[in-house]
Amino acid sequence: MALLSPVLDHIVIDVRDRIDEAMRCCEHLTLGLVWRPEWQTHRNGAGAVARVVVTTGDRRRTAQLFRGLFGGDAIAEREGRWVIAAGSAQVELAPPNMIAADG
Repeated sequence: MALLSPVLDHIVIDVRDRIDEAMRCCEHLTLGLVWRPEWQTHRNGAGAVARVVVTTGDRRRTAQLFRGLFGGDAIAEREGRWVIAAGSAQVELAPPNMIAADG
């Protein structure tokens, strides 16, 4: 049996003019090597990512990056946070003091 190697399309989006980091994206082109039942369970019972929280001192500036990825209509303000619909998950942009208060 031949050993298969994953094929990836990896890009780096340089957004340092908008935030202090580059965004790295990776697309798996060999889905049969990624979506394997034995790799889709976790001992804590998690089945998916439901929420990602991004701390930012400048939500407008950071939101521009996400607008480019998900579209302007995907962003809504909710309870002082900007919430971005990202498929079945959501990304929240919030100031550091709000994140610290969540504990």
